[in-house]
Parts: sequence; structure tokens; C-alpha cells
Amino acid sequence: MFRSAVVALIACLVLCSPLYAEDLRVNSAHEYVVGFMGGDGEVFANSNVMKGEDLLFFLRRLAYPLSSWSWSQSVMRDVSVSGDVVEVNVAHPDISGFFTGKRPETAEEWGGYMSVMRTVPELKRKDEKVVLKINSLGELMLSDEAKKRMLSQIEKDISEGLKWCGKNPSLAPKEYVFSMFAEMRYSKTVNVPSALLKEVEDTVKILKKGDVK
Repeated sequence: MFRSAVVALIACLVLCSPLYAEDLRVNSAHEYVVGFMGGDGEVFANSNVMKGEDLLFFLRRLAYPLSSWSWSQSVMRDVSVSGDVVEVNVAHPDISGFFTGKRPETAEEWGGYMSVMRTVPELKRKDEKVVLKINSLGELMLSDEAKKRMLSQIEKDISEGLKWCGKNPSLAPKEYVFSMFAEMRYSKTVNVPSALLKEVEDTVKILKKGDVK
């Protein structure tokens, strides 16, 4: 009994100490950059930083694969913690050259990602500061309303990219759209909104029809 109480006290002292909380925030910042922004499913699944936001993670990774690839290559220069505010200085590949402004952002992402996967380019690294609010449990301090807005914007961006692909089938990154549809349709981790899934399916039909000669 006494021994159990001592163990519990030690655990509490460790978990409640400012140093432990700071380390947890630093770890969560890394998990946010590499896991959530970088689209690393294993890191994301084992993190508390965006726990329970599986659909948000899933659709973000599919909507912005080129950006996710860039963030997954991040090198964290330094991290500073002040209360719940964590500032991370990161260097990652500069992908700005893939964006021409002639297509919706997601269509640029999809086409650029397929290009990178075929031939990994030599890209300069850009420095970027990421500022996060993370609590002592390692969770990102983001309201439910803010998360809903993020999810809504991602769905809107995917929809805009699909509409462009449907109108420009000869220029569309078909291979990526087909792959995205397969991931959405057969995912065992999330239920993709039915309206979005149908929109992807309809676009796939248009693109496949264009391949028939």
C-alpha cells in the first residue's frame, strides 16, 4: 500500500513537473509537423497532438500531397517553449516552383506530387516558423469550431480541384485522382462524406471516359 502510494507520488511529480510538460510539448510539436502536416500516418496515430481528428488528417493528406511531402522532409532547427506557446523553426524543401496559379491549388498539388514521385528533384530548403499552442497533455489547443472550418476548407479545395479536372481531362493528373478515389472508397479508418466521395467518383468516370478511344 505504502509502496503503491510512493510510486503514484513519483509519477505525479514527473508528469506534473514543468520540465516534463515542456518536453511533451516539444515532442508534440515534432509530431504535428511530421505527423499531421507531413502526412505520416504512424506518427500521427501514436500522437496526442490532434487525437481523434482522423478524417481531418486523412483528407488533408489527400488534398495537399505535395505540401505533405515537403513537410515530411522537415529538419527542425530549434524549438522554444513559453507556457503553452511552442515556436518551431523548420527547414523543408521549397515547392513554390510547382505552383503556377493557372490551376486550383489542389490540382497543382496533385500534379506536382506525381512529378516529385517520378523524379525527386534537387530543391533548396526554405526556413519557416511554426507557432503552436500545445497544452501540458501534448494536445494542440484548437477549438472544435476551428477544426470544422479547416475540414470544410479542405473539402472545398478538393471539390475545386475535381471540378477543374473534370473540365480539363487532358491536363488532369489522372493517376492521382484515381488513387485518391481508391483510398477514399476503401479506407478502413474513416468514413468519407458521401457527397465528396460521389464527386470524386463522378470525376473518375469523366477521366476514364476520356481515355477510351
